[in-house]
Amino acid sequence: MYKLLQVFAYVGKTVLFIYTKVCVAVLFRLDGKQSLFLLGGATQLGAFLGSVVAYILVNVTTALKSAPQAC
Repeated sequence: MYKLLQVFAYVGKTVLFIYTKVCVAVLFRLDGKQSLFLLGGATQLGAFLGSVVAYILVNVTTALKSAPQAC
């Protein structure tokens, strides 16, 4: 039962995020193509910055470590 709840929560979160992104894109589209272009650029910049932060947390700092192997 717990696994089914996890699946529904994950699907619900994904649908909510996609719906929000589409609503924001529609609002920017009403302002014109330039606004929609800038929204796309901001999205790409955010993805890049997020990946840089994740890289630093995993490979540079000791904030995140691999779990010990239980072989």
